[in-house]
Amino acid sequence: SPSLVRDAIALYRPNITANRPSTVSKAPESNPSLVLKDIVHFSVEYSHLHEPLDISPNMLGYAVGLFREQLEYAVQLEGEITNLRLSFGPTRTDDGDTCDETKSYGLTGHLIAFTNKMMQLAKADNNAARREVSCWSRINNDVFIRLRIWAGGQTNLTTAQEAGQIFLCLDSEAFWLPEHELDLLFALRDRWDEMAPSTITELENRLCEGN
Repeated sequence: SPSLVRDAIALYRPNITANRPSTVSKAPESNPSLVLKDIVHFSVEYSHLHEPLDISPNMLGYAVGLFREQLEYAVQLEGEITNLRLSFGPTRTDDGDTCDETKSYGLTGHLIAFTNKMMQLAKADNNAARREVSCWSRINNDVFIRLRIWAGGQTNLTTAQEAGQIFLCLDSEAFWLPEHELDLLFALRDRWDEMAPSTITELENRLCEGN
């Protein structure tokens, strides 16, 4: 039922935790230059499920939409406590198979769990999965840029033309970001022969010129 799905996806909701800084062994003395990070260390905590959630095919579209909201919330929380770029690992394997979400942690684990649910949705209702991918274009942050790159490598989620546009529309920062490198190279490899010659030429020029 929808309520059970909401409860299940709520397990993925991240939270902010507060701890004593690792470099502090006692309360700091009063100091005009004292800042909050000298007193407490904040971080975003991501739940880790030991078994993937089993959601019925007819509820996958609803579940994926809710899960997307959890990822948007995670980006919001991360932005509130740090000015650093988000850090996460690869979300796919060399052979294109799904990753094991039970062996991945943090934001990477959530991204893998989400993409696995997307692949299940693509099998159950491909049109719904494609509509979900189209929602990501309005969200411009590293998490959803990664998801667009991932979708660009999936023939069941994007056409060759759509994949080419995803790759070409990446700005220089995203195109060359080390966190995206492996996923982007795999996606380019998997769709290269399908894309239009003009798209391939543009991508070749970008790769050669480093822009």
